[in-house]
Amino acid sequence: MGKYAPVAPYPLLKDLASRQALERYHLLLAHEVAAHPYEYNSVIPGDSFIIMDNSVVELGAPVSWDIMSRAIRTFEACQMAVVLPDVMLDSAQTVAMSRQAANIWMLPPNSCYMAVPQGRTFDEVVNCARALAGIPGVGYLAVPKCVGDLVGGRSQLVEALSNIQLPIPIPGAHIHLLGFTDNLEDDMRCCRMDAVMGIDSAVPIRMGMAGHYMHLEMKGDYAGRRGTFWQDYSAPTSRLTRQALQNVHMIRTWASRTYGL
Repeated sequence: MGKYAPVAPYPLLKDLASRQALERYHLLLAHEVAAHPYEYNSVIPGDSFIIMDNSVVELGAPVSWDIMSRAIRTFEACQMAVVLPDVMLDSAQTVAMSRQAANIWMLPPNSCYMAVPQGRTFDEVVNCARALAGIPGVGYLAVPKCVGDLVGGRSQLVEALSNIQLPIPIPGAHIHLLGFTDNLEDDMRCCRMDAVMGIDSAVPIRMGMAGHYMHLEMKGDYAGRRGTFWQDYSAPTSRLTRQALQNVHMIRTWASRTYGL
């Protein structure tokens, strides 16, 4: 059953926790954790599985090792997947940067790398994944939103990537879906695939904070631009709207195999 990791400023995650709605599957942005280590550490349960993201979507380039290392140290006791650097839709640069980082970065115990194959065609992404699978320490793969939108969905990519042998074999599911594509129903179907651990996104909370409920038929650029969402809700007093809380619950329901699609 695919899990959903809500992405939001720590005051909103704290509010989720206070409502017993914060689970144990998380994607955290390395630059945010490095800037607010105490706040995130006080919110995220110690027995969580954490994907420490390289923040390339938010910053335009992956974080440095200095920032990533500070973020990792905040949760070094947790089981963690550390996301290697990637360049959106650029296979060659992604492989080169990931290899370079893996030679420099140092993983804490209970952790391994998550590699993000990129490319502009199906074959390019799969070949990128095969190259990334040659990097020592890789135990997880992630399929990004930009690739899913370009090739018309992620299900075939998940099937292809699930057959690639990684240096660190993870029993069961070992693929994460990075963000929501332009087809929400396809995302939820992919979440139910055997090889998929889960999916992350700020969209359900972001839309909910704007007063909108989500529905499965959403397609295209339904969420609009990110805008000032992060700045608007970083104040310690920020609280979830009922729409945001409902959206989180609905995504978890749709991603589970108990809901009929």
